[in-house]
Amino acid sequence: MMPRRRRRWAFFVTALLLGLVAAAALVELAFRLFWTLPPWFAEFQQAGMYVATDDGDIALQPGYRGSLKVDTETAVAINTLGMRGAEPLPKQAGERRLLVLGDSM
Repeated sequence: MMPRRRRRWAFFVTALLLGLVAAAALVELAFRLFWTLPPWFAEFQQAGMYVATDDGDIALQPGYRGSLKVDTETAVAINTLGMRGAEPLPKQAGERRLLVLGDSM
């Protein structure tokens, strides 16, 4: 059986982590429900850059080439996989790849 102090410490760490996850989820939900794009952000809504998916979501249009301009102009290139950047090269023998997913917020 764990000593009382260690059990209390484990409970505190678990509660803290669960609280942080809950707070992050609430912030994400609040942004998704209540945040609206500022009017100047409309310049980012490039015709042809986005496409509706079968499940009703929005994704980047594979093969899109264009530019975005707010203060300076930035070139935008969407590869055939629908991701920003250059076309991925074929995987070499012994090469390892890592996929990282995240939110823009």
